[in-house]
Amino acid sequence: MDADAFLMIVMFFVTPPALSENRPWTLQSTQSSEFTSWDACNDVIEHQLIPAMQTTDTVALVGWCVPKAFKGKARNEVFNPDGTSRSDRRLLIKQFAQDPAKKKEFGSCYSFVPGSGVTTRVLGQCENIRPH
Repeated sequence: MDADAFLMIVMFFVTPPALSENRPWTLQSTQSSEFTSWDACNDVIEHQLIPAMQTTDTVALVGWCVPKAFKGKARNEVFNPDGTSRSDRRLLIKQFAQDPAKKKEFGSCYSFVPGSGVTTRVLGQCENIRPH
């Protein structure tokens, strides 16, 4: 894999069939794979895994396409610049979300929960993505 390689990480959650919306979700399994580009990683999650999950109401998915080279100090300098307040960091990350190309640069996160639809965001905005 070259420096532009992406790592796909996916978590699958299950819940028993229930009539109420307040269902317990349990981590069932995880999967990871390497891809040569963000486009390939994104394609697997958006066009293969999520559509497969949409056929049931008892399986949820949370996933990430993470650039392998973007880690450690370089990542911290982007998402947590020294001297930047928490609100300024949130604003910076919101600005990332306005530019679709940022997903290819910084990575992306995905969520599918039955009844809630699909969510896709720029990495850094993923903290609220989870089954509820």
